[in-house]
Amino acid sequence: MSERINTFLHHALAVGAMVLLAQNSQSQTTVYNNTLGYNANFYFNNANPVPAAAGNEVVLAGSATAQYITSFQVQFSLINSGASPLSGNPTGSEKVEASFYDNNGSLVSGYPSPGSLIWTSGFSSMSAIGLATFTQGSTLTYNPGVIVPRDFTWVLTFEDVPSGESAGLGLFSEPSGPSVGGNFDDAWVNSGSGWQLDEAAPGNPGLQFGAVLIARANPAPSIIGTSLAGTNLVLNGTYGSVGTYYVLMSTNVALPLSQWTPVATNALSTSGNFTITVTDTVTRGVPQRFYILQTQ
Repeated sequence: MSERINTFLHHALAVGAMVLLAQNSQSQTTVYNNTLGYNANFYFNNANPVPAAAGNEVVLAGSATAQYITSFQVQFSLINSGASPLSGNPTGSEKVEASFYDNNGSLVSGYPSPGSLIWTSGFSSMSAIGLATFTQGSTLTYNPGVIVPRDFTWVLTFEDVPSGESAGLGLFSEPSGPSVGGNFDDAWVNSGSGWQLDEAAPGNPGLQFGAVLIARANPAPSIIGTSLAGTNLVLNGTYGSVGTYYVLMSTNVALPLSQWTPVATNALSTSGNFTITVTDTVTRGVPQRFYILQTQ
């Protein structure tokens, strides 16, 4: 049983509590890389006024059911739609946004479409990200700091791309698929009328866009606040992940963990912030009690 443990000291009947947190540096690893074998670009012409989005459903490397994404790098292009793609300069008002979605939406072509939003960067103008000239291949880098399931969809959305310009994503299609992780050789596309699952025409490169995802081990769940509700102790935490959480209690912090008493169990069905209530644990006359949050 693997454990991520946080301890804190709670004085019975005290309003506050001291929280003792331990944080260890954790290594990072690439869990998805599809930046080899550049083929072409996938363009939206005049993504204005309706935003246009495209991206890939990906499967992260490794056996973990969820990963904490620290970096997302994606290849994009913005060109002059005329005969000379790099002539002139963009207006600077063109906007781009990166987003992660859980694939729990309605079925499209027999497959669950992007549904619940996991994370979004919000729209940034091309001028705000430092793009002053047209490009046929630049990298956007984001630091999401979010937990994602092993299988999810990332998309890039463009808006306010004026007539005469085109924005899009780079295609990097290797016959054996991404060098790290996997995808399905197709693309989720939304040009304002809902999600569509697009496939490349026969003989053309698969719709595998250039992107890199870097992850580190999920942060240990952390207690960020405590409060009393009668004889109940309420724990507010963050960095929770799907799984079962146990609250153990002891009046002696030096006891081996095996001798601590389980006082609450809570099964989390979603990631992020969480609350656990330890019922009837506050007792007058007990000078102090120690609690440990344990995940399995």
